[in-house]
Amino acid sequence: MQFLYFSLGMACSALADAPPEVSLSIFQACQSFQQVAALARTCRRMHDIWFTHASVIIWRVAPKVIPGFDQRSQQSNQSNPCFRIELN
Repeated sequence: MQFLYFSLGMACSALADAPPEVSLSIFQACQSFQQVAALARTCRRMHDIWFTHASVIIWRVAPKVIPGFDQRSQQSNQSNPCFRIELN
């Protein structure tokens, strides 16, 4: 991420002492899924936060990456709450 300029060891030790809400906010501030993946790989704690809160993080990052994500997800939830898979 652009605002983390210190070494990886310092980042992990600083995040290990921070409340999980702070780490979750950092994940949600990511501008791409590549940044999310890189952050999740920094240390075990960040991986655990990603694993526990993946759906929340995805719903926050996806609108930044996928144009019209908010509108499409709202339309699909209103018209059909279930997903249909067609097999040919």
